[in-house]
Amino acid sequence: EAFIALYIAKHSLLCSVDHLTELCKVQFRDSHASSLKLHTSKCTAIVDNVLAPHFITELVSDVGDGPYCLLLDESNDISVLKVLGVVIRYFSVKQKKIVSRFLSLVALEDFNADGIIAALNNCISNIGLLQNLNGISTDNASVMTGINNGLYSKLKSEIPHLVLVRCVCHSLELAVSHAYEQTLTKFLDFLVKETYNCFSQGAGWQITYNTLFVAINDGAEPHKPLWACATRWISFEPAVKRILEQWLELKTLFSVAHEKEHCYMADRLYTLFCDPQSHTYLTVKNVLLEVQAVNKTFEGNNTDPTKLLDGLVRLITSLGCSVMIPTAQYDFLTCDVHQYLYPHPHLGYEAEKALRDDCVPEAVEASIRERCGNLKLVLLEKIQNRLPENVEILRKMSAFSVGPIIELTAMKSPEEINKIEVQWRNIHYILWENVDDTEQFRNATNEKPFRELCNLALRILSLPHSNAEVEHVFSQLNLIKNKLRSCLSLSFVNAILHVCYKLKRGKC
Repeated sequence: EAFIALYIAKHSLLCSVDHLTELCKVQFRDSHASSLKLHTSKCTAIVDNVLAPHFITELVSDVGDGPYCLLLDESNDISVLKVLGVVIRYFSVKQKKIVSRFLSLVALEDFNADGIIAALNNCISNIGLLQNLNGISTDNASVMTGINNGLYSKLKSEIPHLVLVRCVCHSLELAVSHAYEQTLTKFLDFLVKETYNCFSQGAGWQITYNTLFVAINDGAEPHKPLWACATRWISFEPAVKRILEQWLELKTLFSVAHEKEHCYMADRLYTLFCDPQSHTYLTVKNVLLEVQAVNKTFEGNNTDPTKLLDGLVRLITSLGCSVMIPTAQYDFLTCDVHQYLYPHPHLGYEAEKALRDDCVPEAVEASIRERCGNLKLVLLEKIQNRLPENVEILRKMSAFSVGPIIELTAMKSPEEINKIEVQWRNIHYILWENVDDTEQFRNATNEKPFRELCNLALRILSLPHSNAEVEHVFSQLNLIKNKLRSCLSLSFVNAILHVCYKLKRGKC
């Protein structure tokens, strides 16, 4: 019964257990399955009262007395219930690596910092994790990061060593959004979205386009234009890439629609596809491509935190080199960009080629260069303003300095700090036989001579770098609690999520 309930919670709907039980009775008459009695109510009770508590206990045991961090974010479910998503990041003794695991979804009664703290304390106390909170990761909302009445400032008064890490992915997204809104024209947004809408809302457009595409490309099958999220400019890159790949075919389609159907939207899109500015502006997608590559690195579950800084620095350096004087010496993270502006910024090979091939007039070309240069300039400034603390944290992760690392050593006594310094000096004189697993290294007396140093390293490496895992939880929430199952209680949704994430890390 427990195995069937486990399967239902992970892969199916609760109502299907009634039919699955009867099917097992019919197909396996000569086994214990013939006496199986499991229906919706009993299956719900097993998931809620047996499986989920077992997995929670297992999670708490794995965390133990080690340091951990919490990833926090807010969202609304399908029933318009405001919930706080909580993911825990810690060093797993069982898996011997830093992991991020779902902890809980907590209903919020008050949407201010006090309400979030009350919900968070309730969540942590219920599962027995009241100490060793090392840091929190949030978005840039004022209720989370406000100096006076934000969640972090209130928690900091209770936990002096607490570290705040603003989600790098969220910061990059906001930087890209502001840069595009301030520098590029609105028609790009219109072009990408309406091109997709034409295909998503009418079968006639798709049939006509398929015929044209096959005729132009000698039988090759077309790819449908991609949807771009209205609030996520980073998602524009694959949508723009798809349009550029099929630029001629789409232009031909809207030309035919312009002549035959007399459709207003087709007329607008045909005008934009005929304008060489549209093609040139879209080729600036390489900026989005660079940001998206860094974004995916920070979203990854198996990312090495000691190497995250490299990708971020490469992005900032790439932006700086494209708009600033190449011979000057400066730190891209801190310098005043306007003092070193290059008068003729390079737009990238694809954009430069588009300017030549499309025979853009000089006045229009000057306007395009100015706008695209301003795009990179504003993006660099936004990243400089939003990421200084994150860059410093990542720099400490990569360097493992034994000095005061973002106040983490404040938790240590002078004796422990002295041990760490001694161990840091002595570690260079050890002839390592096991270079893969520092945690298992022991000396002649079977003791771990670098225990304190390892604990400090784990405390640093357990710091979060993005809130992507919480976003994954909200995606799972939307799949579990949908329009057909909008009445599911939050406690049962938590139970299902604990089952799903346990089987996910157990490779179901």
